Amino acid sequence: MTRRLLSLLVLVTVSMTLVTAVFALAAQPLTAPSTWPDPVSNGIYANRRSDGVVSVAHSAVFGPWSCTTMGDPFSPDASPWDAGPYTYTYRIRIPADYPYDIVRVELLDPDSINQSGTTFIVQHTALAIAQGMPTTQTLSCSGGDAQQYQPCLLTTGEGALPDLLLDEVNPLWFVRMDENRTGVIGSNSGCGVPASYNPAVNTQTFYRLYYQAGTMTASQPVDLAFYTGQVGDGIIDNGNHQTDLQWVSPGGSAALGQPASVPTNCGSPNGGDYDPLFCPGGSAPAPGNGFEVDLTQAVPGIIVDPTNGDRWLYLGITTISGASENGFAIWAGPNIYTGTFASDANLRNVQILDAAGAHDSLGVTVLAETYAPVNNNYTQVADTPLAYIGPEYAGQVMTITLFDTDSGAQPPIHFYFDSIPFADWHVTFDESDLSGRCFIGLCNNQWVTPPYTFTVPGNLTSCQDASLDEPCTPFSGGRLIANFAGGLHDTYTWQVIFPTAAEVPLEAVLLGGPVSGLPGVAYTFTATAVPSTATLPITYTWQAAGISGTLTHSGGVSATAVFQWDDWGEKVVTVTAVNPLGVPVTTTHTITITPWQLYLPIALKPN
Repeated sequence: MTRRLLSLLVLVTVSMTLVTAVFALAAQPLTAPSTWPDPVSNGIYANRRSDGVVSVAHSAVFGPWSCTTMGDPFSPDASPWDAGPYTYTYRIRIPADYPYDIVRVELLDPDSINQSGTTFIVQHTALAIAQGMPTTQTLSCSGGDAQQYQPCLLTTGEGALPDLLLDEVNPLWFVRMDENRTGVIGSNSGCGVPASYNPAVNTQTFYRLYYQAGTMTASQPVDLAFYTGQVGDGIIDNGNHQTDLQWVSPGGSAALGQPASVPTNCGSPNGGDYDPLFCPGGSAPAPGNGFEVDLTQAVPGIIVDPTNGDRWLYLGITTISGASENGFAIWAGPNIYTGTFASDANLRNVQILDAAGAHDSLGVTVLAETYAPVNNNYTQVADTPLAYIGPEYAGQVMTITLFDTDSGAQPPIHFYFDSIPFADWHVTFDESDLSGRCFIGLCNNQWVTPPYTFTVPGNLTSCQDASLDEPCTPFSGGRLIANFAGGLHDTYTWQVIFPTAAEVPLEAVLLGGPVSGLPGVAYTFTATAVPSTATLPITYTWQAAGISGTLTHSGGVSATAVFQWDDWGEKVVTVTAVNPLGVPVTTTHTITITPWQLYLPIALKPN
C-alpha cells in the first residue's frame, strides 16, 4: 500500500554552505559505541541501540483519522502528501554469520492503550546505585503528563550522574508511550487532546511480517504472520493481550513475566494464532511460530544476497483506525533470551544496562525504508545514528530532510560520521543558515525544504586544491550521526535519500596461490578484484588445466576456488572476473605438480 510522494514533495538538491558556529556539544567518540547498530547500508536505523534498550526515542505512527500536524506525514487519510492508507516498511537484515535457526521479531507496546496512574516505583541501574542513588525510588507524573491521555516519562536522574555516558545509564522510566488524541475522519483537521482519556479514538495498527522469495531481479512477497494491535475500547477488543509497555513476539514464545499470551491474527501462515474464542483451530504461540521465524523451515526460496550472504525479513506497519499516536519499537535477534530478560520495557532496560552485551541482536538490524517516523523522549543534545554510508559513496551528495520538528526541539543540527573525529569533519545547520529552510523546532507541519545536503567526504581526486580540505578528508565508510536537541514528546519523520553509488569498473583481477604442489592434494587459490571499490556483484569464472568444466559464482571483491590434480606437470589456473559494467578482466597463475619422492636411508641406497 506504500505509494510515492506527490509532486509537492519533490526534493530539490541544492549546494550547501558549511556553517561554522560555536556550540555546546558533548565529546564525540572516535569510535562508535558498541551498542550502536551494525553497519548496514540503504536504510534508516529504526533503533539507536542494537541491544534493545529504549531511551532517547522510539518509533511512532498516528491513526488514519489524525492530522499531519501531529508529526506523521502519511498515515492520516487526508494527508496532502499521500492520501489514503499508508504503510511504513521496515527491513530486518539477517547476516550470513547469524548462528541460530530462529529470528525473533519483537514489538514493544504494539497497542495504543495507556495505563492510568501517576505514581510508580522506579528501579535504578547498578551503575547509578554505585554512584549513590537508591535501589528504588518513587516518582510521579506531573503537570499535564499526569493525565491518562498524555504520555508520561519519569526522569530517573541517572542522566545527570557525573562521569557516566548516556548509553551507560537509564535516563527515563516509561509510564505511557502513546498519545490519546482526537481527529475528524478524512479531513486532516480537528486534531487535539480529548477532555479525558477516550479509548474509542485509540489507533489500531496492523503489523505484517513477510519475506521476499525468488531472485534479486525477480522477487515476490511471501507472508509469514499478521498482528493487529489492540485499542482496549471494549468493542474492537478489550485489551486482553496486555501488551502495554511489553516486549512481545506475537505467536512466538512468551518472554519472562509476559502478562498474557499474544497470538497472531487467525490464519497467519507461520502459526501462533490459537485463540479460544476467535481462532480455536489455530496453532498455539510457541518457539518458531508467528513473529518467531525458523529460517530452516518457514522461508523457502528466501533471497540470499550474493555479495554478502544477507537475508531479509520485512515488516509493514499500517494504521487502520483511530486518531491517536501509537508509540512502539522493533527489535529482532535470537530467541534465547525469553527466559532471562523481562517482557516489561523498564525492567528490560535495567537488566540490559546491568549486564552489558548479554542481550545482543548478533548483527540482526532493523532498518526503515526511506522514511522513519520517530517520537522523541530526550530533551538534551543527543546522537542519533541515522544510516551507514559505505566508502562507495565518497564524493556523493547526501540528501536528508525532516518533517514537523517542533514542540521544543532546538537548533543547531550537526551531521558527522562516527569513523571521522568530529573536529576533522562535520556539517552544521543553524540560525545563520540563509537557505530559507525552517529551523529545527520551527517546522510545524513542514518538511525541511530545501533539504539538508552535503557531500560525503573522501573524494581524493582533486586534493591539490587547498579549498577542498573538507571533501578530501579520507573516508572508509561510517555511520552518519545526527546530533541535536529534540523536543519532549515531539513526533517527526526522517527521510534519508541515499546517493547513487559511483559505478566503478574492474581494472584487473589478481590471483594468488601456491606455486608448487603434490598429486592428490587440494590447493586453494584466491582471486582479488582491483580496485576494492569496484561495483558489486562480481562474477568469477574459474578454469584449471587438466580439470574439465568451469566453476562460476558471484560475490564480493575476493573469491576462492579449490583444485586438485592427480598427474604431474605445470598446471595453469585461469580466473575471469566481470561486474555489472560488463568489461571482463582475466589473469592466470601457474602451479607445478611434482611426483612424490621416496627418500631411503643411506645404508639402503643402491651402489
